[in-house]
Amino acid sequence: MAKEKEEKKVTKKDIKKRPSKKKENVNKVDIDKNPYYPASFDSDNIITVANLGFDGQLYQTSNYGLNSVDLAAPGTNIFVMQGKNSYGYETGVSMATPFVSGTVATLLLVDSHLDSMELKAAICDTVTKNPSLTKKCRTGGYLNSEGAVKYVLEKKM
Repeated sequence: MAKEKEEKKVTKKDIKKRPSKKKENVNKVDIDKNPYYPASFDSDNIITVANLGFDGQLYQTSNYGLNSVDLAAPGTNIFVMQGKNSYGYETGVSMATPFVSGTVATLLLVDSHLDSMELKAAICDTVTKNPSLTKKCRTGGYLNSEGAVKYVLEKKM
């Protein structure tokens, strides 16, 4: 009889702060002027995300672009698994993007027939507006998952 693996509980000693493995920009970069791919591709099936800090402002290393970036999402000090049995906090657009991906997955659970343009519209048309993002991204706002789900439900009726 195979012995079942014991589930490990996360303790404070398992949590450590360490820099991201990826080298982040030291300063914000306007990717309209300095394209960064694939984020800078102009395509209906790409949603480009900026990293929103706790203060509602773009995080100090987040890229931005009025024509290239669609919206912002939380991506600062996100608790993640960093190895087999290691946990810690990471920051960056790589932490913000999964919030948008998760919202897309949720929208597809609500209506599995949505195409990429409808998904992007549901997310971009329902952002929470933020004056500090007005000239930093197309929508001038940050992800509102609940608003996107309500938008899709209303369209279905």
